[in-house]
Amino acid sequence: GPAYLIAENVLNYGSINAPGGDVKLAAGQQVVLSQRPDGRGFSMQVNLPEGSVDNYGHITADAGTIAMNARTVNQDGFVQANSVRNVNGVIELVASDQLNLGANSQMSASGDASAVGSAGGNVTLQSGNTFSDNVGSQIDVTGGSQGGNGGNVEISASVLGDIHSQLNGSAQAGFAGGSMLLDPVNLTLNSSSLTPYSGF
Repeated sequence: GPAYLIAENVLNYGSINAPGGDVKLAAGQQVVLSQRPDGRGFSMQVNLPEGSVDNYGHITADAGTIAMNARTVNQDGFVQANSVRNVNGVIELVASDQLNLGANSQMSASGDASAVGSAGGNVTLQSGNTFSDNVGSQIDVTGGSQGGNGGNVEISASVLGDIHSQLNGSAQAGFAGGSMLLDPVNLTLNSSSLTPYSGF
């Protein structure tokens, strides 16, 4: 089921595990929870994001959704929402001001080892102002080891500098690699972050 951490400031140094469920970390003046129409738990809407959400621990929600929403989001831990068969995982980090990925940040929304194939999931990173990341940060949306297309990564912010994270959206032979959306386009892409992979 769902796990929610909602406060003026949220700091996670521990382990949160919600298989098939949702994990939401939020800081804001108003948070609205409602039943999701797809029957997969609850949805969350944050109005006037404030404070910060800082993750230095482990969060897993395979076949579910992991979301962080605040004025400032600092991700420097392990976040995993891998697909389970045909149910894709989703990771969403949304900051109204600053979104930062530390050198220890690892995010995975990859496919699993299902014999019929398993596509990678979706990672969305959005900032209303600045986005920054550090060498060592990793984002993995690979297709499953037995087949399945690569997933999707979106990085969008008003101010984007160099992208330092390693991005992997590769897929097994016969399947399509993942897609990456960078917005806005006036940024510098560090080529070393992409050369090891063929997924994007």
